[in-house]
Amino acid sequence: MPDVSHPLRPVRFTNNPWFIDDPTGLEVNFGETRSRVYGLVNALAGKVRIGEDDVVCMFTPNYVDYPITMWVIHRLEPLLATSSTKILQRIQRRGQASCSFHRYML
Repeated sequence: MPDVSHPLRPVRFTNNPWFIDDPTGLEVNFGETRSRVYGLVNALAGKVRIGEDDVVCMFTPNYVDYPITMWVIHRLEPLLATSSTKILQRIQRRGQASCSFHRYML
């Protein structure tokens, strides 16, 4: 978790990349990771009102925002289910999705 420290954990430098997207070379460091986590937590808790008694289904390809989104969901404490992006496309075509996010929105 980006906001937890432990005496046995190595010191984190803010400019070191935490995640690197292999195809694009995009690097996400500690500061950006923390900013994305807190920003998305505030948006989902405040505007979408996701919380402890909710169920969240996450559809995402393998991308640098996947662990960031997982941290967000852990902070909000809903029940999490994961699925493939092909299922999401079917749900969106049928108009059954109440809320969906794309990685470019993060």
